[in-house]
Parts: sequence; C-alpha cells; structure tokens
Amino acid sequence: MEKEHIIATVTTLAEPILADRGLELFDIELINASGWYLRVYIDRPGGVTLDDCEGVSVELSNILDVEDVVGVRYNLEVSSPGINRKIRGVADFQSHLGKLARVKLSEPLLNTKLHMGYIEYASAEHIILKERDRGIPIEIPVTQIEKANLEYEWE
Repeated sequence: MEKEHIIATVTTLAEPILADRGLELFDIELINASGWYLRVYIDRPGGVTLDDCEGVSVELSNILDVEDVVGVRYNLEVSSPGINRKIRGVADFQSHLGKLARVKLSEPLLNTKLHMGYIEYASAEHIILKERDRGIPIEIPVTQIEKANLEYEWE
C-alpha cells in the first residue's frame, strides 16, 4: 500500500463528486492511528454543512468500496478543514494576510521552533509574521516551515 498512490487515486475519484456539489477538495490524509483512517477535507466559500459532509461520505464510500482503493480495512472521515485549517503553502499564506497563524519550523529561529503571529507578507522565499505577543516582525524562510495552521482568535 503506497500512500501517495492511494491519495492520488482518491483525489481523482473525489473531485467529480465534489464538483457536482459545488465543493472543492481541500486535503486528504491517510493515517494509521490504531487503525487506518482516510480523512477527506472539503471546502467551499462560506463553508460546508453537515449534509455536505454526509452526502460526500456516502457517495465516495460507495466508489472506494467498489474500486478497493485503500486495500485494507479503514474508516472514512469527511469534514471541513475547520477554523484552525492547515496552511498548505505560499498561496494559502498570501490568501490569509492579516490573519493569525501558528508556524512550526524544522529548526529553531530566535531560539524557538514555534511562532505565532499575524501574516504580513508571503513569497516563495519567506513569510513575515508579526508576533502576536511582542508585535515584532519575524522573517521565516519557507524552506524551514514544517507545519502551519490558522489560529482562531476568541474574543
């Protein structure tokens, strides 16, 4: 079972289902956490509903069962990316300028691997976060970003 092949196949099968419903594919994860989980994240401007997730789950599950894509016993989960959605690359950083993000780095920058701040700038080479606590801009090389998520600010 090759994860990349499975994810590519699920992508190919899911996209027409989503397009028919006015939805887009946000991400797919295949993980083994006390059993296999295939997580399909769907989105649309304005968000998705529980009915959207349920409808996609039923239709996609039927196709995946017929095609036997995963090859092992698994649980299918269809959901929205949520309020703390993953930032997948420079384009996502650019589309979320001004929003709060948590960025985990592969190596420490200013003595820490974890930075939280407002996205001020994003290019192919680096992003600039304005630290939430101190208000200091930090330039982070894109090559050092291991993981990034939006952070919801509770009022």
